[in-house]
This record gives sequence, C-alpha cells and structure tokens, in this order.
Amino acid sequence: PHDDNRLDQSMMHLRSNETELDESILEFKAFVETFGLPVNKIEPKVVGNGIRIGAFATEFLNVGDAYISLPPTAVIGVDTALAHASKTSPDLEFLLRQYSKQQRDGFNV
Repeated sequence: PHDDNRLDQSMMHLRSNETELDESILEFKAFVETFGLPVNKIEPKVVGNGIRIGAFATEFLNVGDAYISLPPTAVIGVDTALAHASKTSPDLEFLLRQYSKQQRDGFNV
C-alpha cells in the first residue's frame, strides 16, 4: 500500500528545498552583479526536480565562446583556500597542498 501522507510530506520538503534554492539563487545573482562582469552569459536555475542548482546559458553559445569573465578578486585561489583550510580542516589543507605541489610539478590531478 502506498502512504499518501508520506508522499505529501516528501513533496512539501521538495517545495521547501526549492524555495530555499530560489532564495540562494537571488543572493548569488546579487553577489555576481557586484563584480560588473563584462561577460556573463550564464545564470543559475533550480534543476533536478528542485533539489539542486545548475548553470544555464542566457543566449546561444558556440563551442569556444567565452561565457563568463571573472576578475581575480572573484576567484578563490590555492593560497586563499589553504589559509582557510589551515584554520578549519587539516585534511582539506593536506589535499590542497598535494594538489598545489602536483600543479607546480606539471601534473594534473
């Protein structure tokens, strides 16, 4: 037998999650606007039956087209990530140091 109450609760949870994602998207869009990006041809949207966020083109893109330009201040580099990880997560710090070393050695992860 199928439990309608359980199904209703699941659907309410999905709608609640989608509302939270919509709010996160609005906050993210406002954050991105502060950079005044010269190229920004993508936008976030709720996908996967309302359980995650995906990036969607705002116009037709050809292979090789630039779809977003990010200033260095908008990108978290290895140094910034390492500084944060050193205070919050020794395991993550270790992985980032390994990744950074491999990049310097010319190897990809």
